[in-house]
Amino acid sequence: MIVGRRRNPFTLLRWQGRPLVFFGLVALVFVGIRQVESVRTIFEISPTPLAILGSGLAIFVGFRTNTAYARWWDARRLWGGLVNATRMLSTQIASYLPWDGEKASTTQRHLVLLLSAYIHVLRTSLRDQKSLEDADVLRLLDTKHLLDADARAALAREPNLAHALLDRIHRTLAEEVREGRLPELAMTSMDRTIAELLECQGGSERIKRTPMPPAYGLIAYYLTLSFGLVFPLTLHDDLDLWVVPLNMLVAGSFLFVNELGRVLEDPFDLFWNALPLMALSRTMEANARARLGDHDHPPLEAADANGVLM
Repeated sequence: MIVGRRRNPFTLLRWQGRPLVFFGLVALVFVGIRQVESVRTIFEISPTPLAILGSGLAIFVGFRTNTAYARWWDARRLWGGLVNATRMLSTQIASYLPWDGEKASTTQRHLVLLLSAYIHVLRTSLRDQKSLEDADVLRLLDTKHLLDADARAALAREPNLAHALLDRIHRTLAEEVREGRLPELAMTSMDRTIAELLECQGGSERIKRTPMPPAYGLIAYYLTLSFGLVFPLTLHDDLDLWVVPLNMLVAGSFLFVNELGRVLEDPFDLFWNALPLMALSRTMEANARARLGDHDHPPLEAADANGVLM
């Protein structure tokens, strides 16, 4: 996600430079052709039909981009809810379970580390990465006495590793209730928090696994391409070579809006417009472990030199 204030227009040109050059060359060719008196009338059309096409194209491209942004914002709200739920669950673990003197008990530390691993596993699964090869996941799972070899092997066979970790947290809490170390009323409250985590996870997976219909992108792209091919034919001869930058500006505007919708379709990928899942994951881990007085976590993510936070 872009968080920096610096804006460089040349970045946009590098991103979509080829189509802009294409639109410019098309306009330049038509300018040259219309200098030939015998064929000039063939390459002149009324601007009225194109104005209608442009209006429809603006509505279609705008609708697609707005729909893509709604998916992006829905994902951000879900991860905002995930931040709140992890903070709440770590606070409940620290408050409801008994401490070992002034230090967190083994069970408390075990649960918070599992919760931290759950966050990173969910991040990697949404980014189509291998969870059990991620550095943060391995760092947490390799913590002493967190999971034995049999438990690690069982996790590797799970179809949904994030759910499996949350299930392990819930089973551990249920065992604490049976042993009398956790009040049933507190468990009821923690049940609701875990349900919130699952709701956020399910909503994120819904967005990830349900792409927008590809026809939206294809139709918008080819309509924009057609518009850029025909638009120079409606411009007056008096404009001369100004037709070239004008076509690049008008057709390029539709192109940029359409491409913005494309990159917002998947808010969990690794493109620069995606959500900063790594930064959010490490922030949640730091917040959760701090409740037990544990500050031995990796540094929080910061934006790079280009103002991009991932």
